Amino acid sequence: SRIRTQRVHPPLEQDVLSLLTHSLEQRNLSTPGTELSEAKRQRLIEKWLPAIAKRSDGDVRLALNILDGLLHCEDEIAEDDLVSGQLRAWTSKTHYDYASAMIKSMRGSDPDAALFYANAALESGEDPLFLLRRCIIFASEDVGNADPQALRIAIACAEAFERIGMPEGRYAIAQSVCYLSSTVKSNRLLKALGTISEWWKKASEQPQHNIAPPAHLVLKGHEKYRYPHNYPHSFVREQYLPDEIEKFRRSSGPAYLPSDEGQEIRLKERLKSLWNR
Repeated sequence: SRIRTQRVHPPLEQDVLSLLTHSLEQRNLSTPGTELSEAKRQRLIEKWLPAIAKRSDGDVRLALNILDGLLHCEDEIAEDDLVSGQLRAWTSKTHYDYASAMIKSMRGSDPDAALFYANAALESGEDPLFLLRRCIIFASEDVGNADPQALRIAIACAEAFERIGMPEGRYAIAQSVCYLSSTVKSNRLLKALGTISEWWKKASEQPQHNIAPPAHLVLKGHEKYRYPHNYPHSFVREQYLPDEIEKFRRSSGPAYLPSDEGQEIRLKERLKSLWNR
């Protein structure tokens, strides 16, 4: 109740330009003997400072680093190479920023925002297949069994793009992004994997652990194995986990807990009726 939240916005272009101008002035005052020639000073003020402020997109550290590099350049060609190289490296970083924003927008079920960032990434030079691979991952990680068709659509769109290429391949990217954004979401597969990994780790750390599958699951023709299809509804209650892992499940509950979204409702109801948990 005593915490205050202060929203911080990135500096505007004019703010960055003012900071660069001030930094340039301070440099002349604080570093005797290294004064710039009037020609270079004017070139920095008229050409480079406005360009850096505009293209750094509020990244003050990047802007100051470029200015510092310019101060040590000996000629205009070196200045051009420095600025273009620094900004190109920054732009390649923003490709991942756009992809991250696309994924978070899909997770938030906003197809307009997701498609905007996908398009921004493409316009900035991102590999289209990288975006489509992220869509395939998203289909399992963030949609999962709530909509099993999502994975099929994501894979189909990626395959379509490989056959078509650009520019028409944008339609396949748009279809994948918009469908994944609009459909129901569930991260229960992700949570189940995390729980299973934790069970494995805990059991493996025990001095004399035994986490091999029960004998009736691995020995062919074992008399204790009960074939589910020989029973009503193709189900018979059986312990499939090793004893040590089954203890974790009994204490904490199942690892995979289907959500109340989409097709997972049906899976949730079936598992509950079979296992009563």
